[in-house]
Amino acid sequence: MDFDKYASSYAEKMRASIQYCPLTHDFFTRVKAEHLCGVVEATHGKKGQPVLLDLGCGGGLTDSILKNRFQNLHGLDVSQDLIAVAQDRNPEVNYRTYDGVRSEFEDGAFDVIFAICVWHHVPPPNWPAFAAECFRLLKPGGFMLVYEHNPYNPLTRLSVARCEFDSDAVLLPPRRVRQLLQSAGFQRCETNHLLFLPLDRSWCRRVENFLLRKIPLGAQYVVCATK
Repeated sequence: MDFDKYASSYAEKMRASIQYCPLTHDFFTRVKAEHLCGVVEATHGKKGQPVLLDLGCGGGLTDSILKNRFQNLHGLDVSQDLIAVAQDRNPEVNYRTYDGVRSEFEDGAFDVIFAICVWHHVPPPNWPAFAAECFRLLKPGGFMLVYEHNPYNPLTRLSVARCEFDSDAVLLPPRRVRQLLQSAGFQRCETNHLLFLPLDRSWCRRVENFLLRKIPLGAQYVVCATK
Protein backbone atom coordinates (compact mmCIF):
# COMPACT_ATOMS: atom_id res chain seq x y z
CA MET A 1 0.00 0.00 0.00
CA ASP A 2 1.34 3.44 -1.00
CA PHE A 3 0.59 5.52 2.10
CA ASP A 4 2.12 8.69 0.68
CA LYS A 5 -1.12 9.45 -1.15
CA TYR A 6 -3.03 9.32 2.15
CA ALA A 7 -0.74 11.71 4.02
CA SER A 8 -3.25 14.57 3.87
CA SER A 9 -6.41 12.48 4.16
CA TYR A 10 -5.49 9.76 6.66
CA ALA A 11 -7.70 11.07 9.47
CA GLU A 12 -10.64 11.60 7.13
CA LYS A 13 -10.42 8.06 5.72
CA MET A 14 -10.17 6.62 9.22
CA ARG A 15 -13.24 8.54 10.43
CA ALA A 16 -15.22 7.29 7.45
CA SER A 17 -14.39 3.66 8.25
CA ILE A 18 -15.88 3.89 11.77
CA GLN A 19 -18.91 6.10 11.14
CA TYR A 20 -21.15 3.45 12.67
CA CYS A 21 -19.28 3.79 15.98
CA PRO A 22 -20.04 6.56 18.53
CA LEU A 23 -16.31 6.81 19.33
CA THR A 24 -13.63 8.70 17.40
CA HIS A 25 -10.30 7.54 16.02
CA ASP A 26 -8.64 9.78 18.61
CA PHE A 27 -10.27 7.68 21.32
CA PHE A 28 -8.80 4.44 19.96
CA THR A 29 -5.38 6.07 19.63
CA ARG A 30 -5.54 7.34 23.20
CA VAL A 31 -6.57 3.99 24.68
CA LYS A 32 -3.63 2.20 23.05
CA ALA A 33 -1.23 4.98 24.03
CA GLU A 34 -2.38 4.79 27.65
CA HIS A 35 -2.05 1.02 27.63
CA LEU A 36 1.47 1.33 26.25
CA CYS A 37 2.40 3.88 28.91
CA GLY A 38 1.14 1.54 31.62
CA VAL A 39 3.24 -1.36 30.33
CA VAL A 40 6.38 0.76 29.95
CA GLU A 41 6.00 2.40 33.35
CA ALA A 42 5.40 -0.96 35.01
CA THR A 43 8.74 -2.13 33.62
CA HIS A 44 10.89 1.01 33.84
CA GLY A 45 9.11 3.01 36.52
CA LYS A 46 7.40 6.35 36.07
CA LYS A 47 10.73 8.19 36.23
CA GLY A 48 12.59 5.87 33.90
CA GLN A 49 13.81 7.11 30.54
CA PRO A 50 13.65 4.15 28.14
CA VAL A 51 14.39 4.64 24.45
CA LEU A 52 11.23 3.92 22.43
CA LEU A 53 10.65 3.24 18.74
CA ASP A 54 7.27 3.73 17.08
CA LEU A 55 7.65 1.32 14.18
CA GLY A 56 5.22 2.24 11.41
CA CYS A 57 4.51 5.57 13.07
CA GLY A 58 2.51 7.05 10.18
CA GLY A 59 1.60 10.66 10.85
CA GLY A 60 2.67 10.50 14.50
CA LEU A 61 -0.76 10.54 16.13
CA THR A 62 0.26 8.18 18.92
CA ASP A 63 3.53 10.04 19.41
CA SER A 64 1.64 13.29 20.02
CA ILE A 65 0.46 11.65 23.26
CA LEU A 66 3.61 9.75 24.16
CA LYS A 67 6.03 12.66 23.69
CA ASN A 68 4.73 14.18 26.92
CA ARG A 69 5.62 11.00 28.82
CA PHE A 70 8.88 9.86 27.24
CA GLN A 71 11.84 11.98 26.23
CA ASN A 72 13.63 9.42 24.05
CA LEU A 73 11.04 8.72 21.38
CA HIS A 74 11.80 7.77 17.78
CA GLY A 75 9.58 7.02 14.79
CA LEU A 76 10.13 4.93 11.68
CA ASP A 77 7.95 4.56 8.59
CA VAL A 78 8.15 3.69 4.90
CA SER A 79 6.18 6.79 3.83
CA GLN A 80 8.21 9.97 3.41
CA ASP A 81 5.07 12.09 3.22
CA LEU A 82 3.65 10.68 6.46
CA ILE A 83 7.01 11.15 8.16
CA ALA A 84 6.88 14.81 7.12
CA VAL A 85 3.43 15.09 8.71
CA ALA A 86 4.67 13.38 11.87
CA GLN A 87 7.73 15.63 12.12
CA ASP A 88 5.60 18.73 11.74
CA ARG A 89 3.21 17.46 14.40
CA ASN A 90 5.95 16.32 16.80
CA PRO A 91 9.19 18.26 16.25
CA GLU A 92 10.61 16.78 19.47
CA VAL A 93 10.59 13.25 18.04
CA ASN A 94 13.38 11.80 15.90
CA TYR A 95 11.77 10.46 12.71
CA ARG A 96 13.33 8.47 9.88
CA THR A 97 12.16 6.60 6.81
CA TYR A 98 13.26 3.13 5.77
CA ASP A 99 12.63 0.58 3.04
CA GLY A 100 10.41 -1.66 5.16
CA VAL A 101 13.12 -4.28 5.51
CA ARG A 102 16.12 -2.86 7.37
CA SER A 103 16.53 0.52 9.05
CA GLU A 104 19.62 2.63 9.66
CA PHE A 105 19.38 2.25 13.44
CA GLU A 106 22.10 0.24 15.15
CA ASP A 107 21.59 -3.19 16.68
CA GLY A 108 19.99 -3.04 20.12
CA ALA A 109 19.16 0.67 19.85
CA PHE A 110 15.85 0.54 21.74
CA ASP A 111 14.45 -0.53 25.10
CA VAL A 112 10.89 -0.69 23.76
CA ILE A 113 9.56 -1.14 20.23
CA PHE A 114 5.86 -0.85 19.45
CA ALA A 115 3.96 -1.37 16.20
CA ILE A 116 0.35 -0.18 16.29
CA CYS A 117 -1.88 -1.60 13.54
CA VAL A 118 1.12 -1.95 11.23
CA TRP A 119 1.76 -5.64 10.78
CA HIS A 120 -1.39 -6.28 8.73
CA HIS A 121 0.01 -3.94 6.06
CA VAL A 122 3.26 -5.88 5.75
CA PRO A 123 3.10 -8.35 2.82
CA PRO A 124 2.83 -11.87 4.32
CA PRO A 125 6.08 -13.09 2.68
CA ASN A 126 7.87 -10.30 4.59
CA TRP A 127 6.43 -11.13 8.01
CA PRO A 128 9.46 -13.13 9.22
CA ALA A 129 11.85 -10.38 8.10
CA PHE A 130 9.73 -7.74 9.86
CA ALA A 131 9.92 -9.74 13.10
CA ALA A 132 13.67 -10.25 12.66
CA GLU A 133 14.28 -6.51 12.23
CA CYS A 134 12.33 -5.82 15.43
CA PHE A 135 14.50 -8.37 17.24
CA ARG A 136 17.69 -6.81 15.86
CA LEU A 137 16.74 -3.30 16.96
CA LEU A 138 15.75 -4.29 20.50
CA LYS A 139 18.18 -4.31 23.41
CA PRO A 140 18.60 -7.56 25.36
CA GLY A 141 15.98 -7.44 28.08
CA GLY A 142 13.84 -5.02 26.08
CA PHE A 143 10.32 -5.73 24.94
CA MET A 144 8.16 -5.50 21.84
CA LEU A 145 4.48 -4.55 21.77
CA VAL A 146 2.38 -5.45 18.73
CA TYR A 147 -1.11 -3.92 18.64
CA GLU A 148 -3.34 -5.38 15.94
CA HIS A 149 -6.93 -5.60 14.75
CA ASN A 150 -8.68 -8.66 16.11
CA PRO A 151 -9.91 -10.72 13.13
CA TYR A 152 -12.42 -12.50 15.40
CA ASN A 153 -14.31 -9.28 16.15
CA PRO A 154 -17.03 -8.63 13.51
CA LEU A 155 -17.07 -4.84 13.98
CA THR A 156 -13.32 -4.73 13.53
CA ARG A 157 -13.63 -6.65 10.29
CA LEU A 158 -16.33 -4.20 9.17
CA SER A 159 -14.07 -1.23 9.88
CA VAL A 160 -11.20 -2.78 7.96
CA ALA A 161 -13.46 -3.62 5.01
CA ARG A 162 -14.68 0.00 4.88
CA CYS A 163 -11.24 1.58 5.18
CA GLU A 164 -9.74 2.56 1.83
CA PHE A 165 -6.13 2.17 2.87
CA ASP A 166 -6.82 -1.24 4.42
CA SER A 167 -7.65 -2.74 1.03
CA ASP A 168 -4.46 -4.82 1.15
CA ALA A 169 -4.74 -5.70 4.84
CA VAL A 170 -4.17 -9.29 5.92
CA LEU A 171 -5.37 -9.60 9.50
CA LEU A 172 -3.28 -11.77 11.78
CA PRO A 173 -4.72 -13.71 14.70
CA PRO A 174 -2.73 -13.35 17.94
CA ARG A 175 -1.35 -16.88 17.65
CA ARG A 176 0.28 -16.03 14.31
CA VAL A 177 1.96 -12.93 15.73
CA ARG A 178 3.29 -14.96 18.65
CA GLN A 179 4.63 -17.60 16.27
CA LEU A 180 6.44 -15.00 14.17
CA LEU A 181 7.96 -13.31 17.20
CA GLN A 182 9.07 -16.59 18.74
CA SER A 183 10.63 -17.70 15.46
CA ALA A 184 12.62 -14.45 15.42
CA GLY A 185 13.98 -15.21 18.89
CA PHE A 186 11.55 -13.40 21.19
CA GLN A 187 10.49 -14.98 24.47
CA ARG A 188 7.59 -14.76 26.93
CA CYS A 189 5.00 -13.78 24.32
CA GLU A 190 1.78 -12.78 26.08
CA THR A 191 -1.52 -11.69 24.55
CA ASN A 192 -4.11 -9.34 26.01
CA HIS A 193 -7.27 -8.01 24.38
CA LEU A 194 -8.48 -4.42 24.32
CA LEU A 195 -11.51 -2.28 23.52
CA PHE A 196 -14.48 -4.42 24.43
CA LEU A 197 -16.78 -1.66 25.67
CA PRO A 198 -17.72 1.18 23.26
CA LEU A 199 -17.71 3.89 25.93
CA ASP A 200 -15.15 6.56 26.69
CA ARG A 201 -15.19 5.95 30.44
CA SER A 202 -12.27 5.16 32.73
CA TRP A 203 -14.23 2.41 34.48
CA CYS A 204 -14.62 0.64 31.13
CA ARG A 205 -10.86 0.44 30.72
CA ARG A 206 -10.49 -0.86 34.28
CA VAL A 207 -13.06 -3.59 33.64
CA GLU A 208 -11.30 -4.54 30.42
CA ASN A 209 -7.85 -4.60 32.03
CA PHE A 210 -8.80 -6.66 35.04
CA LEU A 211 -11.69 -8.86 33.88
CA LEU A 212 -11.85 -9.11 30.10
CA ARG A 213 -8.30 -8.91 28.75
CA LYS A 214 -7.91 -12.67 28.26
CA ILE A 215 -11.20 -13.04 26.37
CA PRO A 216 -10.36 -13.05 22.62
CA LEU A 217 -13.23 -10.80 21.53
CA GLY A 218 -11.94 -7.26 21.99
CA ALA A 219 -11.75 -5.00 18.95
CA GLN A 220 -7.96 -5.13 19.14
CA TYR A 221 -5.26 -7.11 20.89
CA VAL A 222 -1.67 -6.62 21.97
CA VAL A 223 1.13 -9.16 22.00
CA CYS A 224 4.02 -8.31 24.33
CA ALA A 225 7.30 -10.19 23.92
CA THR A 226 10.77 -9.86 25.43
CA LYS A 227 14.26 -10.29 24.05
